[in-house]
Amino acid sequence: REKPLSILDTITAAAESVTQAVTANTPLTSLHARGDYPTISHTPSIADLIADIDQRPRATEVGNFYHGDYSTPLVGDETATQWLNKEDIDFTMPEKGSLSAEDMENVINEALDIRGIEDSELREKWTQVLTLIGENESTSAPNAVNTWDKNYHGKEMSDGFKYHASRGWLQLVPDTFAQYHQPGTSDAIYDPVAQASAAINYIEARHNVYSNGVGLDTFYQSRYPKYRGY
Repeated sequence: REKPLSILDTITAAAESVTQAVTANTPLTSLHARGDYPTISHTPSIADLIADIDQRPRATEVGNFYHGDYSTPLVGDETATQWLNKEDIDFTMPEKGSLSAEDMENVINEALDIRGIEDSELREKWTQVLTLIGENESTSAPNAVNTWDKNYHGKEMSDGFKYHASRGWLQLVPDTFAQYHQPGTSDAIYDPVAQASAAINYIEARHNVYSNGVGLDTFYQSRYPKYRGY
C-alpha cells in the first residue's frame, strides 16, 4: 500500500498539473464548480496559482461576480452583456484627435456607472487599467485604426477600413465589440464609452478578472511598466 500524500504534496501536485494545463492553454475546468473557466494568458508560478485559487470567490457566491462566457449570463447578473448583431455595428468615423486626461476620466466613469461598479477603490483600479491600455494602444485617439497587423482583412466598411481592423481608443475588433457590447451603450464601435464598457466585459471574461476586482491587479501588473496587448 502506498503512503498517503501529505496536504502540501497534494497541493503541489495539483498546482503542477494546473501549470501544465496553463502552458498548453487548456481551460482550467477542474478548478471551479461551474466549469467554462477562461484560459490564463501567462504562466504563473505554483505559489501564484495556490494563492490565486485560495482567494477566489466560492461557487456559492456565484451571483456576485461574472465568470466565463458572457453569451450565457449567470443567474443574478442583471448587467451581464448580450450579443450585438455584427450587422448592426455603426462604423461612423469620429473627428480626429485624442482624448484629454479629463475626457478619458469622464468616459471611464460613465462606463463604470453603466456597469454598476460603485466601489471607489475598484473604480480607481479600472481607471488605471483603461488609461494604460488607451495610452499604449492608440494614444487615446477615438478614431485610431490599425492597418498593419494580422487583423487587417475583410470587407471594406463605411469608414473606409477593412472589417476586422482594430478600431478606437481601446483598439477593439468588431467581433469582440459585438460579443462584449454592453446594453445601453452606443452601437458605434468608435464610441469611447461603448468601447470602455465592452473592454471591461472582455477583460473580465477572457483575462481571469472577476467583477469584484479579483485578478485585476494581476492583469495590470502583467502590462506595466512593460506594456503588452490584451
